[in-house]
Order: sequence, then structure tokens, then C-alpha cells
Amino acid sequence: QEAVALFKAEDERMVALVHELLNFLGNPLEAGQRIETDQTIALGNLARQFGGYDGLDDRAVRRQIAQCLAALENVIQQNAANLVAGHQVILALVVLDGDAHAVAVRIRAEDAVRADLVRQLRNAQASLLAAGESLYVGLLALEDQSAALTRQNAALDRTIEEVKLRYELGQVSAMTLQQTEAGKAQVESGKAAIDAAVAQLRRQLNAMIGEELTAPLALNALPEVTAEQLAAMDVEKDLEKAKAVSYDLYAAKLTLDDADEEYKDKAGDLGYNEDNYEYIAVKHRWQAAQYTYNAAVQNFELSFRSLYDSVQSYASALNAAKVSLECERSDLAAAQLRYEQGTISENALHTAEDELYTAQDTVSGAERDLFTAYNNYRWAVDYGLLAG
Repeated sequence: QEAVALFKAEDERMVALVHELLNFLGNPLEAGQRIETDQTIALGNLARQFGGYDGLDDRAVRRQIAQCLAALENVIQQNAANLVAGHQVILALVVLDGDAHAVAVRIRAEDAVRADLVRQLRNAQASLLAAGESLYVGLLALEDQSAALTRQNAALDRTIEEVKLRYELGQVSAMTLQQTEAGKAQVESGKAAIDAAVAQLRRQLNAMIGEELTAPLALNALPEVTAEQLAAMDVEKDLEKAKAVSYDLYAAKLTLDDADEEYKDKAGDLGYNEDNYEYIAVKHRWQAAQYTYNAAVQNFELSFRSLYDSVQSYASALNAAKVSLECERSDLAAAQLRYEQGTISENALHTAEDELYTAQDTVSGAERDLFTAYNNYRWAVDYGLLAG
């Protein structure tokens, strides 16, 4: 009964986790806060919606969210029906890893349910929130790309006007003019594709927060990663924290413990007879479990240290981008002065402006990359989740 009550309590909280996306980065999704009350139906519909669209460039994020939703729906629907107090039972659930493989979660008794299944449920919840954040950041990136293509299109309009004039004067060939116009058509096509992806992502975010699909959705800018946050990173201490809360390592340790128990139970009965085939098989399974666990720990440590290194790398890239931006600002100021003096053309001035916009886009992209890397690092430290 206690286990049933536990599942019911977790069931009631499942849809609330989607609402937590509204609190991401200081409540950035301002469209509304209406949440559907039918958890299972809502999660199932979202899973099917996220899994059914193949037009997005960022398919990995879309698949991850669909898999998270499917995992949560599966956990809820399992409920406590499979629990048998005092007996060992196997509850097969879809637990997200990089490929969304199904794994078996061992439920030994009601006490084990509290430790094992609830921890799995928390891991699935955190995975969904992390995927939602990735979707949000990806949407911001696409909108920045769309704005950049708009500026590029305007620059091509000026270029085409200049090339047409030169063509009329006999300075360039008709092919040069056609190639310039073709470049504009390619930019317009690319922008249309990005705008379509942006619209789709906006509808998906609206669906996640229970709003109408076409409701206006205002996205706030990402917060800045401060120098204090970067200085506070301690890879060794943070790694120990991450390993302690990692569900993957927790599950791997359960598997190793099961192998240890099997070896202790059967090896003694078989007299540790190295000539006995059954003993050799049990021993090999035990050794394989040890190797598998050690490999899981090493892979986790390797991935975590890579996250740490990526934060440092993106921080350096951002600093370099800011230096380049200041140089472009100085160049634009000089170009404006020369234009006022009549020594350069209006097109040359616009070119300098475009180069400044490009440098600003580079800084924005570097800031987004740094935030993503640092945010992934915090997910690993606080929840044991490693970005795929």
C-alpha cells in the first residue's frame, strides 16, 4: 500500500515537471502557465508530437525529448501493479540513455522501490528538463541565424544593384550578374527553412506549457556565465559530486552487486572448482560485470572532464570574439569618418556595418556556446546527467 501511495504521489507530480521549464532562466517562456491535468494523456500526446516531425535540423534534441516523455509515461503507467512485497521482481522500463535502450530495473521489495524506482523517476524527470532547455537554447540559436540571413539578404540586394550597374557599363559579364542573383535565391531559401523550423519549435514549446500552439511566445536572452562561476569550478570535487548523483553509475553498481551475490551464492555451492564448467561460467559473468562497471566509471569520468574542458575552451573563444568585436567597432567608426569626408562609398560603409554585425553574431554565438557548456556541466554536477 505504501508503494502504491508512492506511485500515486509521483504520478500527480509528473506533469508539474513540464511546468518547471517555465522557471528556466528566470521564467523565460512568458506565453502562459496553463498545464493540462491529465498527466498520462498529455505526456503520451507530447511524446507522439515530438517524435513525429522530421523537418528539424536539431533532430537529436527532438528525439531526446520524445524519449524522455515516453519514459515518463511508461513509468507512470507501470504504477505499483508489478510490486510484490518480499519477492524479487523485474520491472522493465524505458530509461533514457544516448540510444534510448530499455533496461531492467530491479525491484526487490517496497524499500527497494523507494530507492531504485524513485531515483529512476527523478533521473527521467531531470532528463526531460535538460532536453527542454536544449530545445530552448536551440530555438534562440535558430532565431539568431534567421536575423543574420536577413542582414545578408539586404547586403546582397546592395551587391546586386551594384553589379547590375557595372553590367550596364560593360564591366562585368551576364554570368556574374546571374551568379550574384542566384546567391540571393539560396540565402532566401535557407532563411525560409530556418523560419519554418523556428515556427515548429515554438509550437512545440507552447505544447509543453499547455498553451495554444499558435500563442505568442516571448523568449528571454540567456544569462551570462560570470567569471565567478567559472572560477568556482573544481573539476575534482565536482566530479565526485557528479558520480554520487549519477543514475547510470547507480544502476551499473546494482548490476555489479547482483553479479557479486550470484557469484557468492553459486561459487560456494560449486566448491570453487575451476574444472567445473558451471563455476567457470559464473566466474566469467562476475568478472565481466566488474569490467563493465569499471568501464562505466571511466567513461563517466572521461565525459565529465571533457565537459569541464569544453567550458574552458568556450570561455577562451568568447574572450577572443569580444576582442574582435572591439576591433570591428573601431573599424566602423573609422569608416563612418571616411564616408563623411567623401573618401569611401555608401556601399563600403554598409560593408563595415555588416562586418560589425557579423562580429556581434560571433560574440552572441560564443556566449550561447559557453552557456550551453556551463549549463551541461552543472547538470552533470547536480544531477549526474551527461550531455549526449
